[in-house]
Amino acid sequence: IVVPGEPMALSPMIGLQPCPFVFFRDGCGDVDSFRFLWSRMPCQLIPLKLISISESEETSSVSYDAMRLAAISTVAFEGDPVPGGMITRLWAFMSPNGKRVLFVLAEQGEDKGKTLHTRGDDKQLLLCLAGTSSARNGLVSALEPGLRPFQQEIVN
Repeated sequence: IVVPGEPMALSPMIGLQPCPFVFFRDGCGDVDSFRFLWSRMPCQLIPLKLISISESEETSSVSYDAMRLAAISTVAFEGDPVPGGMITRLWAFMSPNGKRVLFVLAEQGEDKGKTLHTRGDDKQLLLCLAGTSSARNGLVSALEPGLRPFQQEIVN
């Protein structure tokens, strides 16, 4: 039996859902719950430095399903000042086996750049989402369209 078709690439984010520990009340999420989980996540990756991309580059790595998932997993948040910049966005996800992954977008001062910080309770999940260059590109384009990670290593 031959089933003709086109190859289809799926984002590593496709199996994730909004973290119910953060989004337990409503679709806005709870910032205090996010902070509690963030402070207790045992695994983290080196922060990804993000750079802007042109519109022609943007469409090549976009997964619209991953973008929708990121939109519903964004914690409603006014922002927090931190030394040297501002935390502007928060995302909280959970995998089907109950493992969590959290993301924080930080902006440094006047156009000094953005960084994406990642923590979770399972190193394999973190590596699945950001362990390769194409996975990092897909992740960042889903969370923040128009940006991509600067090429760098993600683990020590």
